Amino acid sequence: MSIGVEERDEVLTLLPADKNFKFLHKFVQFPRAAMMISEDCPEDYKSIIYTCQAKGWLQPIAYVPTKEFIWEKLRE
Repeated sequence: MSIGVEERDEVLTLLPADKNFKFLHKFVQFPRAAMMISEDCPEDYKSIIYTCQAKGWLQPIAYVPTKEFIWEKLRE
């Protein structure tokens, strides 16, 4: 898996290491994608997920329509 932005059929794939993975809303930066673990998830599974995240084996990615991304950049 490469780090950065890939263009495919007018959709961008943004990875966490990419500078555009986060967006600015007023004065706060938000990631475009995240992972949520349900409260119902057993603790042993949560531990495995946290370990995978810490080692970089499990990462969020975001898909953004190219046109939407371009308009966002033009507004900046």
